Amino acid sequence: MYRPRPQLYLLLFLAAAAVSYGQGTGTYAAAVSSPYPPLFKKAKYAVGAGPVSIVVADFNGDGKPDIATANRDASTVSILINSGDGTFRTHVDYATGNSPSQLVVGDFNNDGNVDLAVASGYNSISILLGNGDGTFGQRIDTSLPGAGSLSAYDLNNDGKLDLVVGPADVSLLGNGDGTFQAPIAFHLVNGGTLSYVLVTQLNALDLVGVMNDYFPYKIEELAAKGGGVWQNYSEIYFGQAAHLGQLAAGDINGDHLGDIAAAWFGENAVFLCLSNSDGILNCGNSYKVGKGPIGIALADLTGDNLLDVVIANSGSNNISFLRGQGDNALGPRTNYAVGKVPQSVAVADFDGNGRQDVAVANSGDGTVTTLLQSTVALSTFSLSFAKQAVGTTSPAKTVTLFNAGLSTLHIRSISTSGDFILQSNGCGTTLTSGASCKLSVVFHPTVAGTRKGGLFVADDALGSPQTISLSGKGI
Repeated sequence: MYRPRPQLYLLLFLAAAAVSYGQGTGTYAAAVSSPYPPLFKKAKYAVGAGPVSIVVADFNGDGKPDIATANRDASTVSILINSGDGTFRTHVDYATGNSPSQLVVGDFNNDGNVDLAVASGYNSISILLGNGDGTFGQRIDTSLPGAGSLSAYDLNNDGKLDLVVGPADVSLLGNGDGTFQAPIAFHLVNGGTLSYVLVTQLNALDLVGVMNDYFPYKIEELAAKGGGVWQNYSEIYFGQAAHLGQLAAGDINGDHLGDIAAAWFGENAVFLCLSNSDGILNCGNSYKVGKGPIGIALADLTGDNLLDVVIANSGSNNISFLRGQGDNALGPRTNYAVGKVPQSVAVADFDGNGRQDVAVANSGDGTVTTLLQSTVALSTFSLSFAKQAVGTTSPAKTVTLFNAGLSTLHIRSISTSGDFILQSNGCGTTLTSGASCKLSVVFHPTVAGTRKGGLFVADDALGSPQTISLSGKGI
């Protein structure tokens, strides 16, 4: 089977690859590896109605990642400009075609400014040309039946950005001014169309897509023949009648070949597809996440130079984080609540503290949730004690506090609430970068019944006070 030589990316598309946006801004520094799941500070921002796709890019040239959403129910794109500290200004909206379904970023007219490509209503593509100051000017529409999913890449190495479009299943070669040449069609050998498309490097340039309209549902892999032409290469079948969500690409197992993580919507799972030296994907382990996973991103959130998985669960109103282990496996998941019906997720360092943050498009309530990652990590977010006789004291439970920041953490106070007592404090008032300390808590119920409280660490890190929920039952 013919395999072309690898091509270079024209641009880094954070919505697809979701890796280390902050590098090169002057504020980025290597993160300290944390052995614990991320600890986030949440915020919520209004956008247009029904946001179903989210991307991040620097729209105003200040070196800070901004946010854009495609709003299906408002037929708009919302732009959220970063204030410079990870908070965002009030959204500004731009009209698109009807019911936009996906956004991608890129410089489509070669003026050095970031533009947006929007698939709308399964009948058109709109290019919103960026002015470089956070605003967008002229909109260029291209009629195209079946325009629902987009992936941007310079397919013919002419320095002009192109698009692959599903389920139209065509390549569009760019003219370098926001317009495109006539569609170049490709076909799946066994029928069906691609409901989600992603152009990426495996061992060479490939188009990886999700097929949901022709049972058995499967992932299709097509090899680039050059000039926007694709040929079928391999198929991965899934016997269950369970639709697939979106895809994310990156080197998951550290072998310098591209891999794929896929949201398995119908099975409430994520699964990994690792490529071999021939670039053929081999799908193996799957891991349960929340309900109805759709959007997915790969990024190093823990600073260990391994890609982790972040996935938006539309049916359980949360995201799942699964730690990458540098092989063909993922660690245990941690869930974080967001808004209603989250459908898309992107990752970037929004506040410039060297740690990757998360942004989620919540289609059910017209919002974006940002989760800014603290430089403090905790070994657990909750402690549950066994039943304890009233007036007696339980055995101690211990939690670890870890400074994942690059500077010394200053601790102002550590306290508890409810029928819980801080038995020992090994943390003191400062904690150097990369250091950890132990805190021990006991349960001393004063009355019978369920008792709740918290452990609170007040410090100078984002999200202070850091909190652990405590619970037990007095008998």
